[in-house]
Amino acid sequence: MGSARIADLRAELNRKLAGEDARVSMERARERRLNIEGRNLDADLGAAAPRSQGHIQTPVAGVGYVALAEHLRMVAWPPKFRPHLPEKYDGTTNPSEFLQVYVTAITAAGGNHAVMTSYFHAALTGPARTWLMNLSPGSIQSWEELCAQFTANFACANQLHGVEAHLHAVRQQPGETLRAFISRFSKVRGTIPRISDASIITAFRQGVRDQKMLEKPAVHQVESVTTLFALAD
Repeated sequence: MGSARIADLRAELNRKLAGEDARVSMERARERRLNIEGRNLDADLGAAAPRSQGHIQTPVAGVGYVALAEHLRMVAWPPKFRPHLPEKYDGTTNPSEFLQVYVTAITAAGGNHAVMTSYFHAALTGPARTWLMNLSPGSIQSWEELCAQFTANFACANQLHGVEAHLHAVRQQPGETLRAFISRFSKVRGTIPRISDASIITAFRQGVRDQKMLEKPAVHQVESVTTLFALAD
């Protein structure tokens, strides 16, 4: 191969190397530029983000209810918290009786007084929930305070309780089946607090007209309501 040919090949090789060096230099410059822009962007985002002032942030809307004090809205929920409540309170029954059921359900699910207070709105419905949701913001500071306000507001529901005389007034109507009478009798009985089995049995004997049923207590010693209704089966 002649010297001229070798010189041409070297010149071509040098041009290619120079071109590659230029591309490499451009790529490196581009990467440096992106890195600088990225760092600036991170700095901008950091500056735009709200800085902590060393206190607990306000809970998001929907956690608890507005009447709760802030410390109750930040309650820690028990793991797998799934309380079983037979029914929600609507303001038409005895509030003290409902609280007994509610406390039992929340305690069984692992909750304490703070949880009971924070979850209370979920156990209400209708007028009772409306009452709670319209209390002054931050006015409930403890479970005891909530119970006091709740029972005072719905104390009138106690007036719906019946008295023993109401049960004695229940009579089996002509053509009414024994099962229908017992159902109606039991509903009235359920509205009368602390009535004895003896009073219930006496009222039932006075009200029932089914001849076969009347004969059963005459030959069976009936001392409890459970035994009485078992005879009706």
